[in-house]
Amino acid sequence: MKRKQKRILGKGLSYVFQISLALIFVLPLVWMIISSLKPEADLFKDMSSIATFFVSNPSLDNYKEMLSRSLVLKSTMNSIIYIGLILLIGIPVNALCGYALAFFGYEANVAQTVNTLNGIHIMYSIIPGIIAVCSIISLRRYNLTEKEYEAILEDLNKGEHLETT
Repeated sequence: MKRKQKRILGKGLSYVFQISLALIFVLPLVWMIISSLKPEADLFKDMSSIATFFVSNPSLDNYKEMLSRSLVLKSTMNSIIYIGLILLIGIPVNALCGYALAFFGYEANVAQTVNTLNGIHIMYSIIPGIIAVCSIISLRRYNLTEKEYEAILEDLNKGEHLETT
């Protein structure tokens, strides 16, 4: 067998392997999406044939039921709010840290001056202390008693927190 033929055969086998591997990963995802469009009674019909990948009566009822039974929409909204708050708080705080480093004369990849090192020490010690004090002050307003704590634990154990949130 010539060198060119070996190379073509090697590439062909490589493509067959890659396509097989892609199918192994993609087919379960395709089946999952197709199954989500099937009525529950039709989910496990014809599992031994290619017919399992076809939908005769597509329906969005499974999605409607999932949205009505779970907190997907509320959880998504909570995530969006959380990310928004992180951006609203994180960007200004990180910008202030950058400005403080510039103020103290920080330069990347060089030996820092004494003034710069003192500024970095201040940023690592005093600023987190101020944030901790602010957190403690805000938490003092939240009066969590042993009785309230026990009620929260009881609700969590019962699963009632899922219904009320």
